[in-house]
Amino acid sequence: MTQDAVKNTTSSGNLQIVTAIKVLDYAFILGHSSHIVSKKEQQYWHRVFRFYTQGFYDFAIITFKELSGISLIPSKIPKNLIEDCLAELKELGDIAILKRFVEVAYHENAKCSFNKGKYRIEFPPNISAIELIETRSQAWLRDYLLSCSNIQSFMDMAHVLLPKTRLLENGIYDEPLLQNLYTNIASAFSETRIGFDYYDPEARFGNVDFKSYRQVVNELIAFATLQQDLYLLNFQKNKMAQTELNFISPIISKKLLIDFLAQRLKLTTTVINQVIETITLNIQKINANIFPPGYAAPILVAINSYQVQLHLTACLTNPYIYLHRCLRFHCKNDYVDAAANREERFKSDVYACFTSPVLKVKTNFVIKDQKKNKTDVDAILYHQREQILVFIQLKWMEDWATDMRLRRNMKTEFERKINLWLDVVDNYLKNENLEELNQRLRLKGVNKTTKVYKLIIGKHFTHFDGINRKTENIYLNWANLFKLLVDYPKCKSSLLHFIQKAKNINIYQEAETLAKAMPDTTFKVGSTEVKLSRPKPTGP
Repeated sequence: MTQDAVKNTTSSGNLQIVTAIKVLDYAFILGHSSHIVSKKEQQYWHRVFRFYTQGFYDFAIITFKELSGISLIPSKIPKNLIEDCLAELKELGDIAILKRFVEVAYHENAKCSFNKGKYRIEFPPNISAIELIETRSQAWLRDYLLSCSNIQSFMDMAHVLLPKTRLLENGIYDEPLLQNLYTNIASAFSETRIGFDYYDPEARFGNVDFKSYRQVVNELIAFATLQQDLYLLNFQKNKMAQTELNFISPIISKKLLIDFLAQRLKLTTTVINQVIETITLNIQKINANIFPPGYAAPILVAINSYQVQLHLTACLTNPYIYLHRCLRFHCKNDYVDAAANREERFKSDVYACFTSPVLKVKTNFVIKDQKKNKTDVDAILYHQREQILVFIQLKWMEDWATDMRLRRNMKTEFERKINLWLDVVDNYLKNENLEELNQRLRLKGVNKTTKVYKLIIGKHFTHFDGINRKTENIYLNWANLFKLLVDYPKCKSSLLHFIQKAKNINIYQEAETLAKAMPDTTFKVGSTEVKLSRPKPTGP
């Protein structure tokens, strides 16, 4: 971006931020809506959303100003400002993507070359494939959970009322019945999002429990979903032009929003105010640079000291990931306590997946090997008739956003801990009389014929690279475990059946097959062409 462009951008207050949010929300809505625009146009706007949103936080760093008083935002954004905003978001998005790939290349030992204006990055064959597979598994789990909810019935009822509701430019809808329906729609959606279960509902951040944070975010999701659906309904009727962005990404009085949420959720305005302050992107968060390029979009953005703008894209994609990082920024001292019991909750979730005659050991089980290394077994399953004992290690990995250095460090530490756990358990089992486990685990029937397996289950951002893969070791992320139990219900009550099916899940073989079919990707940053490629298979 040129110095002139920066000067022109920063001299007009926060109208640029307002425009950027409206443009990205427009791209998100049209890019994810079938039968509204042509397939070609939908693909165009989906690409705009995917790539341009990568540069939003850098755009905010350049343009955002802390303002007092109420901003006079024009009802119709000038066309030239929209075009300039799109151009700047594209440029910053391209730079952010290139930066990320360069960092991936560095931390994944990729081969890089630059020749005649063309920059080439050759990745190890399975890097992108493994992440694509895990992303797909998360998407499957999300869709499955939504299919099990009542969301469709609420949507059907809501869509009967939508034609009778006036689309607002700004402000808050006063339609209690419609709001209740969309709150239920948002609740089903929320429970499928990563980050929703990061903490106990009672965990406190500041003087507010996590349940209250989730309630507020859920209401904002409901508001965003209602605004999106009304916009699409009116878009179909009137074919709104790209410049008609006044009916998207509403600007709301902060006091009005706080009073509305307090009344609706039966919470005090003090509690609501703390939540709103925590989740609003403002000058403090921007200066702290806590959101790397491409991170989950901000739910609310401070336009000035009295008004906030609702970012529909944030509410309809990864709102709880954004909330998580805001909580860590605002309540650093509370985070450790809030995250302390994740494994206990994870254990309860895993145990709920299995039914009788599978036994679930409730006893805390700590072991030492001959080298005095100490570890705990997070969960244990046992089937007496089948003589199968399963030691389970539960791993919870938080998002690394787009910070590739953090990503590599977290994965390395993650792998180190898993391999250490496996070594300690293996050494322990070599020297332990299995029959004595009956007493320690309060079981009956464990003996020399009992087959012991080690199962590592990862939740959220877990990638099992660099792990000791032996026949007795099984690795599943939460989505894969859930899908296995849905596809093969017998696994819930038979560990023998479960082990057989779990061994068939081999993400590495699937990644190798997928990687061979993945095409090279080429894009431009300014005049520089960037090509992302993978080594071609050798041999016959």
